Amino acid sequence: MRWLGLVLGVILVGELPLKVISAQRVMSGIEGGAVRMQYADSIDATAASLTPAVWSVWNRGSLGGAGTFSQFTDGAWTVQGTVAGSVFTPRAGKIAG
Repeated sequence: MRWLGLVLGVILVGELPLKVISAQRVMSGIEGGAVRMQYADSIDATAASLTPAVWSVWNRGSLGGAGTFSQFTDGAWTVQGTVAGSVFTPRAGKIAG
């Protein structure tokens, strides 16, 4: 499970620059899970997964991302992730962006 240490290291190092750029609020979390799938005579799989996430929120926007790494007992693995952000425009009279 060398990948577990690598993923945790990336989370900790990746969070530092967000704090340095004066974000109002930085939130992070990590989730772990396990799954066992069996379907008729064709699929028989067991996996463990790890999902780190980091979000940063400012007055005028937010930026965040999460990714999931799953390791199957037969040695196969899968990775997926997402990044999202938003920017809020300044007020224009009675219209707030």
